[in-house]
Parts: sequence; structure tokens; C-alpha cells
Amino acid sequence: HYVLSERTMAAGKRAREADGGIQRGRRLKRKRAAETQYSFSGSGWVAGDDKERIRISKRLRRVSVAKPSVKIANVVAISDDRETTIGRMKSCSLYLDSTIARGMISRRHAKLIPTSSGYHMLVDTSKNGCYVNGTRRQQVELVPGDIIVFGGPTNKEEGDFAKQMKTEFAFKYEPVDAQVPTCGDGICELEAMYDRYGGKHIEEIKLVEQTENIPSFPSIVTNNNGNTIITR
Repeated sequence: HYVLSERTMAAGKRAREADGGIQRGRRLKRKRAAETQYSFSGSGWVAGDDKERIRISKRLRRVSVAKPSVKIANVVAISDDRETTIGRMKSCSLYLDSTIARGMISRRHAKLIPTSSGYHMLVDTSKNGCYVNGTRRQQVELVPGDIIVFGGPTNKEEGDFAKQMKTEFAFKYEPVDAQVPTCGDGICELEAMYDRYGGKHIEEIKLVEQTENIPSFPSIVTNNNGNTIITR
């Protein structure tokens, strides 16, 4: 038989208590992250993981045709006061992962940064990229109605177009109180977006948006052909 001294037993007890505290802290952090991700209020406010009241006016709503292979949020409120993070880490504001397309989403895939215009800047920090209205973008200021696909073909570079109807990670950026349209004639929002922007160069897309009077940012330039282009 081994006889443990009081000092040894006390040290072991402190180690177990410390380990238990760490585990409890991790569980609480995951719980709060989940509460933040899935809590949503149409009144324009959402409870954050620090129990503060956060102002929101925009949201990301999932518009993928494909069913998710893991549980992810269909609607996530976007803070007007701080960054919204997207990625494979459980602590991200929008947690994304897949059992089918493994490795498609990075641990810290992207972030949305509030701007003075009242919208959000999408910043891609991933390997497989972010596609806004079908075109891979590294950094772009979003406007309501934009559809973002997180992840995509590895052979695409900035400005390249890719149609991804089978993606699990397509989200629409829109006002928090926007009405959800009913897709008719078998055409969903994702397919309609690809039909509209399919294969167009970024400058062509901006001209289309100008013609259709879609809200954009007031920075105006003129190209060599004399055409006025509203940039954003």
C-alpha cells in the first residue's frame, strides 16, 4: 500500500479543481456562442455572449438549395456595432462546416465589419474564398440583396465567376425585417442570382445595377468609353 502525504493529496485536489474549472469555462463559452448564433429578434436587438444589448439592422439568411450536412443557422443577425465572424470554429458568430465538403470552410473564413454607411464590409480571410453574386471577392462592401457563397473552387482567383448550385453555404445579405420571397416556377433566389449575374465581369455588373437603380454607394467614375459607373 502506498500512503500519500497531505501535501500530495492537496496538490492533486487543486489540479482536479483547476481542470474542472477549465472544462466548465469551455462549456460555458460554447453555450454562450451557440446562444449568440441562434438567438434572433425581429425587433432589431439581439443578446450577445457578454449579455450586452447589440444593435442590428441586417442579417444573413441561408438561401442554399442543398440541405446542410451539419447543423448550421438559417438566419443570423449581424451586429452594427462589432465584427461578425464566419468560420469553422464553434466560437464564430456564424458557424459553418460540412461532412461532404470537408475543408471547404476555414477556421476563420471571413468577417463582416460595420461601416459608416450603415452596411458591412466583407473581408475574406480564407483559402477557398468568398463569392459575392457569383464573383470571387477579397474585400467588398455589401449592399442588401447581395448573395454570398462561402468557399468554392480552388482554381479560381479574385474576379473569377463560379456557379455553385450545390453549395451548402449560400447566404443573402438583407435588412433584418426583410420579407422572405416565395420562389415560383421552380426558380430559387440562388438560381435567379446566377441567371442575372452569370459570367458578367464586375464592371458589367455595376452597370446593370446602375441601370436597375439598385441602391449602391455614391462613388462615381467614368471609363475610357465615356460610360458612367457607380462603384461600391
